[in-house]
Amino acid sequence: MDCKLSSQAIYSALKADDCKVAEKLLERMDSSFGPRRLLELSEYYFLKTRLAILRGDPRTASIHAEASLNSLIEVGSSFFLGLRYLSKAHVAHELGRHRHAQEYCAHALSIARKTQNTLLTISVFLAEAFFALDQGKESSGLQSLHKALAIGNSQGSLNTFPNNPPLHLEKWPWALKIYTLGRFVVLKNGQPIRFSRKAQQKPLSMLKALIAFGGREVRKDQMADALWPEADGDMVEQSFATTLHRLRKVIGYRNAIELQHERVTLDQRHTWVDVWAFERIFGQADAAWKKEPTGLEAMEAVVLTRKAIHMYQGPFLAGESSNPWTISLRERCRSKFLRGVSTLGRYWEKAGQLEKAVQYYQRGLEADDLAEELYQRLITCYHRLGRRAEALSVYERCKRVLSASLGIEPSSETKAIRKSILFKKS
Repeated sequence: MDCKLSSQAIYSALKADDCKVAEKLLERMDSSFGPRRLLELSEYYFLKTRLAILRGDPRTASIHAEASLNSLIEVGSSFFLGLRYLSKAHVAHELGRHRHAQEYCAHALSIARKTQNTLLTISVFLAEAFFALDQGKESSGLQSLHKALAIGNSQGSLNTFPNNPPLHLEKWPWALKIYTLGRFVVLKNGQPIRFSRKAQQKPLSMLKALIAFGGREVRKDQMADALWPEADGDMVEQSFATTLHRLRKVIGYRNAIELQHERVTLDQRHTWVDVWAFERIFGQADAAWKKEPTGLEAMEAVVLTRKAIHMYQGPFLAGESSNPWTISLRERCRSKFLRGVSTLGRYWEKAGQLEKAVQYYQRGLEADDLAEELYQRLITCYHRLGRRAEALSVYERCKRVLSASLGIEPSSETKAIRKSILFKKS
């Protein structure tokens, strides 16, 4: 079998984590060698290195990596030499020899810069990011990752998009980022798009409606009814086509909005929307809490919930409150946010960390000052902390807000909590 063809078959087996197939193919590749050319020999040992790493045998991998590098030094192929140094860096990392891993990365980066090889440069920074993050050095890892993505973006190397985009990663190099919680902002390549002319308002309403209806395979007639409720069929058809064209022109990415089979989709491979990320992260947090986690699993649930709460900067499309098509998603997000705040608050109460619980209840009331349950929990926490005056002050605030906004008094449960504080003996 041809060496190049054999290599590709082995790469495929390794990518599929199929060690048995990879080993058989390497044996066949070894037996098929005639007079061994150094480049082929280097490739052979390079593949043996990857197989050993996959099997969790870094010591054997180290031997093969050294043989692969030595075979190539005489050839003098700069790109492949840089890859071999990277291979040695990965092996050194697996062996816990982190200083050596850094040195091999430095050799590879030097080669990449001398040859002005963008792909090799990106590979080095990605390796450094992986090593740092694997050691818990998040700041350093993110810096290296940022360098890799920045180079790839500037050189047009980031020309593919994942089928399952990482919506939870706000800092992913999205072409478009749209903020809808508490504000409406559209960023294109990190820079805000300015919307000033009246002619742009209908296209923006189309974008908002598309997001409100879920953003994926939204029926064209559903959006048309929301945007032109009183127009007739022909007028709607023309208005929809014109508005969609203007929207694509405004945001500058035609492929970001697809229209197929009378259904509209905001392509998630290109676009990040905060409300989508919020709901996905909150869903992960919900699933984590349902397992009644303890220890590290509980802290993971806390981190996810905290992240979702932080993303909620206010009601969904607050400036569009007069449009009925915003209500469903707005109320759903509000409910999830308040549930998250309550969950974390009660978690910290149970853990005896009342000050942290107070912070979350206050955060919840900043976003929704009609959430009476949060007043109740906040009053209780202050009372348990011995801060009686603050507890009663929170009750008075609750009473004023409910009266002014809804024309009602606090519930009997809230009044009972106040009464227990007033008449409790010191």
